[in-house]
Amino acid sequence: MQPPAAQPRVDSQALDYLYNRSGTDGSAAGTASDDYRRGKTSAESQESALQSLISSQSLLQPEFEKFLSAPEANASQIANYEALYAETLKNLNARKPVEAWQILFALSDFPWDAGISKQIANRVRAVWDTNGTSKALLVENDKLEGQIRKSNWNADISAETARREAESRAKAAGKDTAGSAVAETTKAGPGALRLTEEYFKSLDSKARIKLNELKIDGIKTKARSDLVEYITTLFKSKRYAHAVIAAEFYQALFLDGELPPEVANQATASLEATREISRSVEVFRFKAKGRQVATASTILENAWQMGDNTPQMNALERDLKVVVIDHANRVRRMKNLIESRDFSNLEAVLDEIDKTAVDFDTTKPRALIQAIKLDSKMRLGKARLFAQQGNVQKAMEEFKAAAETWPGNPELDKASGEYFAVEDASAKNSADFDREILAGNHRAIADKQVQYLAFVQSDEKRKSQFKTSLEIVRNAEVSLEKAKMLDSNGDPSGAWETIDLALSAWPEDPKLNQALSLYSSRAPEFVSAINKAKSAENSKRLGASMSLYALAKSRYPASQLATTGLKRVSDDVLNPEPEAKSSPDKPATISAGPEAQSAISK
Repeated sequence: MQPPAAQPRVDSQALDYLYNRSGTDGSAAGTASDDYRRGKTSAESQESALQSLISSQSLLQPEFEKFLSAPEANASQIANYEALYAETLKNLNARKPVEAWQILFALSDFPWDAGISKQIANRVRAVWDTNGTSKALLVENDKLEGQIRKSNWNADISAETARREAESRAKAAGKDTAGSAVAETTKAGPGALRLTEEYFKSLDSKARIKLNELKIDGIKTKARSDLVEYITTLFKSKRYAHAVIAAEFYQALFLDGELPPEVANQATASLEATREISRSVEVFRFKAKGRQVATASTILENAWQMGDNTPQMNALERDLKVVVIDHANRVRRMKNLIESRDFSNLEAVLDEIDKTAVDFDTTKPRALIQAIKLDSKMRLGKARLFAQQGNVQKAMEEFKAAAETWPGNPELDKASGEYFAVEDASAKNSADFDREILAGNHRAIADKQVQYLAFVQSDEKRKSQFKTSLEIVRNAEVSLEKAKMLDSNGDPSGAWETIDLALSAWPEDPKLNQALSLYSSRAPEFVSAINKAKSAENSKRLGASMSLYALAKSRYPASQLATTGLKRVSDDVLNPEPEAKSSPDKPATISAGPEAQSAISK
């Protein structure tokens, strides 16, 4: 009869690995904890990258989108406007301000000119009006100069007449004519008063001339400063073409040297801006037609910010500008989908962008999407692991994080069902484990060790019970293997004794009891002697017990049971209990009894 097949034994090294190593050494609990910490760090990194990606995608400004939606200007009107503009500059360079001024009214009729050319014409006319005022003052000064000359002449005539009259009177009186004439002329009289009056008239005319000269200087200074200020306003409002015309008019109106530095600088900057806008428009057309919409959009928006009222900008076809709007709408939708974590629809939008904007790199958002999806799946796995371990708090944290990371994860519904199923299974496993422990059914626990392993981790008492059960089963299996080896080597007595010793630790194990019965039949004399020796020892028949243990040892000299039994019984004989000692008058005797006598005689 062969012994029953042994169950797979539990390796003590595996138990040591699972229970005695720290979390950082790679145990199941430690690995889960490490993954949990790494998951939080990864989620924070991905969230930062996601926000950076969202903020890096700029949307269209409302004014720019209005410009993109507007129809293009008529091509022939654009050509006529540019021709008139060029003629205006040509007349100004030829110092023909009147002819150039007349063209300004024609330029102001074009819609994109917004009547600014007419405003420049009004400014020029204001300067001319100040010139007329200055001329009138100059004419008045000429008149005043004549009045001064007349007053001086009258004064000279009056003085000469007074002198002659004085000389005549002195001569008639027989006095010194020269001295008397001087003295007479210095006396107050009608002639002296007239001389004084002419003198004051001359002073008044001179004062008026000076005031008029100050007025002329003030008028000219104000005219200059007003025109310079207007040119600056045109430049700051990005009306570069008008700023250039106004600067040319300034030089034509004030023929006194170079332009003021600020006007010269603004005119130069305006010319450069106009050329840059024209180049940008041409590049935009090329890029847009080649489906390089992302780059084209950036170039056009930069040109629009530089100046949106140039003929080149107004001539842009609406069909090309609408391409920019369509691309911006896709990017806007991409941002909204990223913010709402709708990655399924986001991939479709990215596919559209790949087709319509070949220069828009979708590699980064796609890689980030895949990383977030993977992170969500891994968090679901961690939630299951924590749930199996009975760590409900961390399981819920990971499940919530997985849902927030990717709300559209199709595995969420399935995982939520599994999660609650795991909770139910955990409760059932807990009840089954406690029942098996109470019944001492260690083999059932060993058979379900993988099932029980997860949930006992969070309960130290059950964890200790689980470990003890596995140790008991392991020792039993080791004993069975050892007994099997001894029996196969012709030592059935040793096999039986090995099983008997194992039963002392686990008397209820059916496999050990079955093996004990098997090996009893293969070493009957030894087994009978051991069993009878134990029975005699238990009934305090020490002599018979010693004899039977000695008999068993003679049958199997390597017997551990016989050796320890003899020592134990000998110690009891030599050191009896106080109540079992004989009285001093009668020494104690040891009787072997009939069973021992019969066994010894045999």
